[in-house]
Amino acid sequence: MTVIDAISKCTKTPNDLDFNNFAYETPKEWVDCVQLHFSSFLADHASNERKAAAAAMDFVVRYPNLTDLVSFVSNVAQQEILHFRNLFSRMLKSNFKLLPDQKSYYTLQMQGAVRTSSKDRLMDRILISAIFEKRGQERFQLLSKHHDSSDWRIFYQDLYLSEQGHWYGYLDQALKLFEFEDLKSRWAQLCTLESQILKSTPLNERLFP
Repeated sequence: MTVIDAISKCTKTPNDLDFNNFAYETPKEWVDCVQLHFSSFLADHASNERKAAAAAMDFVVRYPNLTDLVSFVSNVAQQEILHFRNLFSRMLKSNFKLLPDQKSYYTLQMQGAVRTSSKDRLMDRILISAIFEKRGQERFQLLSKHHDSSDWRIFYQDLYLSEQGHWYGYLDQALKLFEFEDLKSRWAQLCTLESQILKSTPLNERLFP
């Protein structure tokens, strides 16, 4: 039976997963880096919103038979594009410009952990998408609390709330497709890897260094 056909009837929710391995907490000093290089950060943030939309739509291309997943990720893509448009509009008003994409060591390392079999690859891609969304949420929350500008604090508070639905939704989709114990084990492994990558990477203003 293929992963396309084997839809689990798991009654677990994302809250049943262990988040202790999501151990790295972004320090407040990251906000200081962002504010020192704010135009660069905004360009990087805009790039990541666009990439998140493209990554969501790639699930549609690769897994068109998974209708629940397609429905979810198409909504995510639409929301990410809206985030991009809202951010770009604010950038224009402040005379900030988009910049060419930069490679992300963090992203490359996480994507390099994706396994090759069709079932494992789908699991890893969904879980890594959840991790990206959850890390983004954590960093947006820091900006919503500590940015010097009240306007930007409000902007990032709205994004923080949106990202919660994204990472939770990705995990919910994974729970529909895979056995809970397999998912729990791999989630812990990937969260541990993600924390190790961030701990070993110098702090800078990028959303994902």
